[in-house]
This record gives sequence, C-alpha cells and structure tokens, in this order.
Amino acid sequence: DAIAISGDPNDENRFFVGTWNNGLIELNNDSIINTYNTENSLLQSANNEGWVRVGGLDHDKDGDLWITNSQAEKPLIKLSNNEWQQFTVPNLSTSSMVGKIMCTSNNQYWIQLRNEGLVVASQLGLEMVSKKIGTVNGLSSQTVNCFAEDQDGVVWVGTAQGLSVFFSTN
Repeated sequence: DAIAISGDPNDENRFFVGTWNNGLIELNNDSIINTYNTENSLLQSANNEGWVRVGGLDHDKDGDLWITNSQAEKPLIKLSNNEWQQFTVPNLSTSSMVGKIMCTSNNQYWIQLRNEGLVVASQLGLEMVSKKIGTVNGLSSQTVNCFAEDQDGVVWVGTAQGLSVFFSTN
C-alpha cells in the first residue's frame, strides 16, 4: 500500500513513496531507482513478518527527507545526501501507529498518531525532544486527519471533531 509521497525539492524528477508494509521506494521519472527496507537502510520492521511501515514523508527546508517508521524503536528517520540517521522520539511509544509528518519552517516535525493526537518533535544536538498534543492541550479530537503550516508559521490541524489552530508553535 503506497500511502505517502514526497517530491525532492532539488530534483523535479525524483520522488519518494512510502508504503505501509514494504518500506520506501525511490523513483526517478517513471523508473524505480531503489526500494529501501531493513536490508539497505535504517528502516526497522514492525513485526516478525518483516513489514516495514512508512507512515509519512516530508522534505525540510534544507531538502532532507524525513520519514516516519511506524512501530519501530526509532520511529523518525532522516535521509540527507544518501546518509541515514534515525531518532528515538520521547513521548512516542513503539506500539504507536505513526502516520503523516510535516517539517515546519521553525525546524519542528509534526507527527500524526493513529487515534492518539500528535507529537511535535525538534532536534536538540543529536537527540530529539518532543511534546505530545491531544485533547487536554489544544486538539479538538485525538483523531488527527491532516495538518498544514501557513505563511505566518501558524499550524492548522484538522481532526475528527473540527479544526485546531496553533499560533505560537515555538
């Protein structure tokens, strides 16, 4: 199941496709260049069957690809110039189903969780710091459907119970 796609901002012919059970696919024009999984990347398997679940993809302002690797011990991965780096994210358990990711202009990573709200992470040195956001601190519902950042850095989150807006994301 192909569930996420992100075009390379530095190469209009290069795309990445995240699949729910078969890892990450790299395309150039209409040709598959590579399929990344546990054998050739830092992506981790979700179970004994070897399912590599990529829930979301987004490029940051530097052109680096950020990947959510659902049900992995290190669920956040960065691919920069063919170099892989993986992160443990506080407030994100290995049992959580992670989905979409959005890289914001202030270097935050907004990560959708299945029926658990979302996690906002940022890099501090080689580590990640994060905050879990749910109905107790600003979301209309624990079920996050989508999110977007506007030109002023305001984050808009669409939930099952309506819209939530975060004005001061720092």
